[in-house]
Amino acid sequence: MRFGTILGVALASVATAAMAQTFEVNLNADPNNHMRCAAGDSTWAKKWSAQASDTSASVTGTKTTIPLTKTSPGQFQSTVSAPGIGFDGKLSFTIYLDANQRSLKVVSANMGCTWQGKA
Repeated sequence: MRFGTILGVALASVATAAMAQTFEVNLNADPNNHMRCAAGDSTWAKKWSAQASDTSASVTGTKTTIPLTKTSPGQFQSTVSAPGIGFDGKLSFTIYLDANQRSLKVVSANMGCTWQGKA
């Protein structure tokens, strides 16, 4: 019976670790971005901290925390308004989590400017 208890505790620890993840990502501008996308580089191309559980996630940059909702297994997304940076003010933040990678991608709605990085 003691082995069963130890195994149960070990499995619970693994499940807890799988449910909550925190990681840092350095976002970089996509080299194929339009030259007007450079207006957002100082805001988005930097280090972000991401936190994710089984049901929700968030990303945090300098003075900014953005909550994301689960859109499919291993994927969380949010579209936020960010006026004043030369775009239409809408940016999509997506966290991708799977067995092989943890990554963050930010895309502007109208020009397709992209900043992304992997943990």
